[in-house]
Order: sequence, then structure tokens, then C-alpha cells
Amino acid sequence: MTIRLLLKYLVSKLRVENESEIEITCRGQQLLPFLTLQHVRDNIWTLRDTTRTLLSDSSSTMDHVMVLHYGRSIS
Repeated sequence: MTIRLLLKYLVSKLRVENESEIEITCRGQQLLPFLTLQHVRDNIWTLRDTTRTLLSDSSSTMDHVMVLHYGRSIS
């Protein structure tokens, strides 16, 4: 699944004119339409401090949920 597919879904749900009115981000990085969710997961979302383990007792549930943010683009 690509970011473009998510953009098309949001365009229809938010009733905006086109995809350029919406931006999707992950960890503060704007996601380009041709990226796949797998690429985002593997190369953006999972970038963490290498000394921290994902399954430590102190980790929260949010450490295991990929969150994408969307909003109106500034341009």
C-alpha cells in the first residue's frame, strides 16, 4: 500500500479538491506519495536509539504502533 492510496482516501473523506492539499507525516517527516507503508515502517518509523530495545519492560504500547499524522499542506 502506498501513501498515495492513503491520500486518495483522505481526499474523498475530507472532501478536498486534490491530493496536494493534504500532507501525511511520520515522526515529523513528510511522506512522499510513492512511498510504501512497508518502507515507512522500515526506514522512518523504526529509526530509534540503537541502545534501546523494543521489548523492554519500560516500553509503552505506543512504541509498537506506527502513527501517521495528516493535515492540510501549507503550500
